[in-house]
Amino acid sequence: MSANFVQGVSAAAASVSVTSAAATLPANATTGDMLVVFATWSTNPVSGGTTAVCTDSQGNTYTSLSYSAGNTYENGQAFYVLPATGGAITVTLTFQTGHIVTAYNLMVLEYKDVVSGPATNPFYLGSGFGSSFNSGSHFTSSSSRQTFVGYASVDGGTGSLSAGSGGWVLETSSSYPAAVVDRDVSAAGTYNPHFSGSGLSSGNGASVTIYFLTTAPTPSNSFWFGMD
Repeated sequence: MSANFVQGVSAAAASVSVTSAAATLPANATTGDMLVVFATWSTNPVSGGTTAVCTDSQGNTYTSLSYSAGNTYENGQAFYVLPATGGAITVTLTFQTGHIVTAYNLMVLEYKDVVSGPATNPFYLGSGFGSSFNSGSHFTSSSSRQTFVGYASVDGGTGSLSAGSGGWVLETSSSYPAAVVDRDVSAAGTYNPHFSGSGLSSGNGASVTIYFLTTAPTPSNSFWFGMD
């Protein structure tokens, strides 16, 4: 577990017909922490580029980081709120009107000691990546302690994902393959979030979103989320 990760939860379903999805953190969130939400989903009619709205039971207002369609079957979006109003947190995603969601992954994570808001860009790995894959290299020039966070999902609904080599730690995963990994670093350099897959269907594609954030145990530090 990274020094700044507090808790996380996942919710996933396949072969469904829904217009929303929800997940509840296992413990009360702390006011002032950052909540991050990752989601990927498939729709009927098949459509890439559909979006969602994120709300929670404490009335927090979420910022949408970006969305991406890895292919015509896979949609992805991430959200955050900082600082969050704490307490019991149930996050609900309401999907774009006119599109029935047939499968989804939803993950909610809480991180502490983060000060300013993020920006990010997802990208799609394509198919035939095998059982081990990564984001490609991401450079940080900061010597402050940072936490890199990576989210990956695999369309197809079989197998599992876990943390790959290089010191990455699995924080949250789901059985409809998706995972969040992170890693604390304390020096400038190039870092490459890795994932490991087991039992994945041949030819599946993977969507990966990579973040890095500057964190420290004092409130004076800045935060940056990004991807080259």
